[in-house]
Amino acid sequence: GFANTSLAGTPPQRILRRRSSANIQVAPRYGHACWSAKRNTGRSDLVIRILADENLDNRIVAGLRRRLPALEIVRAQDTHLRGCVDEDLLRWCVDCDYVLVTHDVNTIPAAASKLIEAGMQSPGILLIPLACPLASAIEDLLLIGEVSEPEEWRNTTRYLPL
Repeated sequence: GFANTSLAGTPPQRILRRRSSANIQVAPRYGHACWSAKRNTGRSDLVIRILADENLDNRIVAGLRRRLPALEIVRAQDTHLRGCVDEDLLRWCVDCDYVLVTHDVNTIPAAASKLIEAGMQSPGILLIPLACPLASAIEDLLLIGEVSEPEEWRNTTRYLPL
């Protein structure tokens, strides 16, 4: 867990490089920070939050932000999660109610399976193979962001396109 990593005890003020209007909460079990943007978007039905893994193509993130600005999407490299091992990244997503979006089809599914076998939960994981067209990935993520809730994705791993 985080107790054995350099992330333990990280002050919440130092977690994000760009904080703008963010509120930060510390998840009690691991002592790591959860980031929750308080955006006045006028849409209360957008509840899914996405953590973009470090290896996710930034054009996907840009496309999501451009098409659906109310969707909360955080890039791992903009937080204390940069360089985290997969298990810690997944635990953070569970504790903070984020769905993980990644191109890492090789190690993330195995890490999620280990968490589940250990009796823990896995966050929703959306795997985007590098061969998936960017437009398809963006459209599917927009659909997911608009009509689903994080609980629907717990302990679930899906490949895009849907």
